[in-house]
Amino acid sequence: MRPTVRPGDAKDAAQALELEVCVGRLLTALFPDVPDEPVPWERPGRYPALERAVIADPALRGALLDDDEDSVATAWANRLKFRGLDLALHHTLAVVYREKALALPPDTERAADLLATTTALWTLLLGSRAFWDGQAATGGAPGAEDELRDAVCRELFGLHRKHGSVALRQGESDIADTHLGALDACRAGAAAVRETLEGTRIGWSAGDDKSRWAAMAALAERAIDDWCHETIEHGAEALEDADAVARLPAGITKDFATGLDRVRPLTELSVPLPRLLTTALEWCNEWQMCVYGLKSGQDSRRRQIRSILDGARPFAEDLAESTRPGQSHLRENQALSRHFMFRGFVADTAESAIREYEKALEWNPHNANAEKLLEDQRSHEAIGAAVDEAVRQLEAGRARLAMVAVQRIAHLPEAREDVRSLTCAIHVRLALDALDDDDFAGVERELNRATTYAASAEEEASILVYRALGVLRQAATGPPRLAAQRQVTALGLLRKALQLNPPDHLVRQIHQLAPHLRYR
Repeated sequence: MRPTVRPGDAKDAAQALELEVCVGRLLTALFPDVPDEPVPWERPGRYPALERAVIADPALRGALLDDDEDSVATAWANRLKFRGLDLALHHTLAVVYREKALALPPDTERAADLLATTTALWTLLLGSRAFWDGQAATGGAPGAEDELRDAVCRELFGLHRKHGSVALRQGESDIADTHLGALDACRAGAAAVRETLEGTRIGWSAGDDKSRWAAMAALAERAIDDWCHETIEHGAEALEDADAVARLPAGITKDFATGLDRVRPLTELSVPLPRLLTTALEWCNEWQMCVYGLKSGQDSRRRQIRSILDGARPFAEDLAESTRPGQSHLRENQALSRHFMFRGFVADTAESAIREYEKALEWNPHNANAEKLLEDQRSHEAIGAAVDEAVRQLEAGRARLAMVAVQRIAHLPEAREDVRSLTCAIHVRLALDALDDDDFAGVERELNRATTYAASAEEEASILVYRALGVLRQAATGPPRLAAQRQVTALGLLRKALQLNPPDHLVRQIHQLAPHLRYR
């Protein structure tokens, strides 16, 4: 006996077939570059939420039946914009996006984008109270929620970490950036995840549960931390490579260049990673300390340190944005402080050196080395300014103003030699001023003072010449009966000056005062 087909059954079968075709065309329109997964005939209607969306939207249904790609895209965009998603449709899209993401080769930007969207859809769903209320209504086992949420997140976050790491090793930084960005959004919370969906036009209107999101954010944080740890370990292997270290100059204790090359790609992505940046900056600081201790010349060492600092600068700039000054106990602050200290050490001017040392102390006020270098640099600058001022005043014949400048640095131990030589020159200048006024007592007084500061043969010879000049002036202006004796005294002073082997300009001055000494 032949089975009887009731009219209602035929109608239902036709509608089911139509919906199967419509859903298939919708998926093809949404994922044109993803190969279709064969669906067994015994599994019709596997996307009931999509079928209900087609039935409820005549414009979308008509476009799908006409198989018009442009009209389908417009109708689907309008569906998302004006009607949004219910939880069932959102859940279905989360499943579909995951299937499509895993169907593509993982080393493509499209696969990374789809996986990022998948992660956003699933985390928004798993972080909502409404979704879990619906699951509880169907009878869920105690603890099943936490287990399911953790399992889904660990799988998705693990894929991002795995595929991102592989992409970096292959030089595909854009793909790696997509994966890291997805993890970072999940770490930041629901608002950041919703932002990642803006380009897809998929909205989310259900509420977010803070406690559920806190658990997922912690898992995302752990995935990022594991990625950093893996990268640091990979760099540390190169850092400690004994064969490579043996080929380096004596004093360079690790293969810093290769180690940094291994961690740098991850630091160059758009998400700052403080742990990784801190480690990279610490390696740079340690490398600079090795160079600082080399026996090569200072200019050579400064050039090498500058080169290392150029590579370290991006680490420091990104790290500085993720922490704040003054927290001396933090590794990142200590690393930043040492970085700026080295920048001060190789600075071209005193002003820039002081500025860098001050930054070093802002990041770590307990950096004793930076504090000492800043103090020394400020002293050096003060000494230089005072010496320049004293010399300028001396050249202008203002000896007493020159003495004022010298007194500003007289208390600094490192200025001792400058203070001594300038004070000697100032008293000689004051003696000449007294000589111009025929103040012979003043001449003697100032030259005696100059003698207490003289430490070189040139200075002693110069004082003797000026003593002779004073005596000759007295011989010319004083009583005639004393003139001859004073000339003899002056001649003796000049001979004594010549015996000190003075520089040529003093020798010429002596010969001008006593020409016959030229032949002695």
